[in-house]
Amino acid sequence: MYDFFSNRYREIVVALILVLVLVTVNAVHRSEEKVRWYDKAVIYITAPLQSSLTYVIKGTERFLENYIFLRDVKKDNMALVEENRKLQNLLHDLTEAGLENTRLRNLLSLKEKIEISSIPAQVIAEDVSTVFKAIRINKGENDGVRIAMPVLAYSGVVGQIIRAYPSYSDVLLITDPNSLIDATIEESRARGVVEGRGKDHCRLKYLNRLDDVQKGYSVVTSGLEQRFPKGIMIGTVEYVNKKHYGVTQDVTIHPSVDFNSLEEVLVISTQGLL
Repeated sequence: MYDFFSNRYREIVVALILVLVLVTVNAVHRSEEKVRWYDKAVIYITAPLQSSLTYVIKGTERFLENYIFLRDVKKDNMALVEENRKLQNLLHDLTEAGLENTRLRNLLSLKEKIEISSIPAQVIAEDVSTVFKAIRINKGENDGVRIAMPVLAYSGVVGQIIRAYPSYSDVLLITDPNSLIDATIEESRARGVVEGRGKDHCRLKYLNRLDDVQKGYSVVTSGLEQRFPKGIMIGTVEYVNKKHYGVTQDVTIHPSVDFNSLEEVLVISTQGLL
């Protein structure tokens, strides 16, 4: 007998629960006058179990509802994040396109202003050698670029071509010590020669000590050497040292072109300057 119950206890428990459920259902659905005392006893005994089962069932339903809701929310959030990423990329592309269009319009207006044959080009690299301060552009001999041609940006003078290859060229910047440009101070018309100093600065040489030069004055190309167009901005006077001896003064110039962010340039045909 013991072995019988020990081997069948799960089936017996399930059977008892089913009996209780059936009796309870039967008792609950009887009218008040038909409820017998043992029906009331069964209801009394099984009521806590029913309450617990109802609580568990309701709790499970709420959990499943919340789980499904949270899963849907997570999917929606992931979709929103992806959509936001796409919009951010689109905004970035539009901003870059807008900035490029502005630079190209400025370059076009410069080309129209100087009324000289020119070749638009893009900066593709910076010369990392210690010999020259130079940049590389994507136009070369096949495009009509030749050595010594001046190179301009919308904001001013960039430099001149020092090496020309079939499909690209190297530009010597005005900040290189090997660069020399005949220049004029716009406010006083005093003349000198702009020479590179190698550290994003230039100096104005051969300027008479008595010439009017002040901080903030503009320095432009003179056009006398028939290499650069006349009146193109080179930079502004940053420092003036009027010596108590000698015939010249020490003048430092800050270039008008930001070479660190330079992207587009114009190569000027020197034939139009002759």
